[in-house]
Amino acid sequence: MIAAAVLILSSCKKDEANTDAEPVNPPDVTAPSYSFSRFDANGLLKVQRSFAYWHDPLNGISVTYSAEAAASFKLSPFDSAFIDMGALYCQFKNVPKLVNNTYLLNGNAATAMSFGDTIGVDWNAAGNAVIGLVAFTFETDKPMPVYYGIANNSIPTDITRSLGFQIPLGANLMYADSVFISLTVGQKSVKKTLGGLASTCAFSNTELSSLGASEGMSGLIQVTPLNFDAIAVGAKKVYAANQSNYTRFVTVK
Repeated sequence: MIAAAVLILSSCKKDEANTDAEPVNPPDVTAPSYSFSRFDANGLLKVQRSFAYWHDPLNGISVTYSAEAAASFKLSPFDSAFIDMGALYCQFKNVPKLVNNTYLLNGNAATAMSFGDTIGVDWNAAGNAVIGLVAFTFETDKPMPVYYGIANNSIPTDITRSLGFQIPLGANLMYADSVFISLTVGQKSVKKTLGGLASTCAFSNTELSSLGASEGMSGLIQVTPLNFDAIAVGAKKVYAANQSNYTRFVTVK
């Protein structure tokens, strides 16, 4: 569940310390709980990057960025246990293997991964010949998906539930096979998944009626474009997915 963060601003009283020069920490944002289904495959390679837009009272709209690379492999699609695929690299950076044989690169090392708007994502795995998952190298020709509608202020910052609202997609959306959109207030969300060629995403007043007003908290709009490839690793099927998460804090009335 996506947790909405609270950013409270108050005016300084005469006997209060002036904190204008103190740094403002951006609120934490959790990426959407949206992952590509891989139940007909033996593995998933996934790169995701996250952009969170928020209001810094000193500098106006600011953005924080993070990224991660994750992978998992199974002998058969419905196995509950994951298997060791040897050393794994994404964008030529080692992706550490965890104790349960899944792989995860996050933190500063992942954020330092380089992604361009016209290049794909490179994966390389040593493989596990004992169980039939061979070594492989894969580079998709699909760049990381992009959504420009938050950075260029195309989406609304104030939403009135009784009127509904629309999020523009179309030319704002690039390199996406599909896109996941959600509006969250507190512990409740409304969500939609659309194709990558959709021109808009509309939420009606009826659909928004389950949400409360964002009193004392921030509402979150999240737009998450995704693209993927299905690749053959020996006789096994593996999905490689690229996902970008864009978040903006909004007022819901």
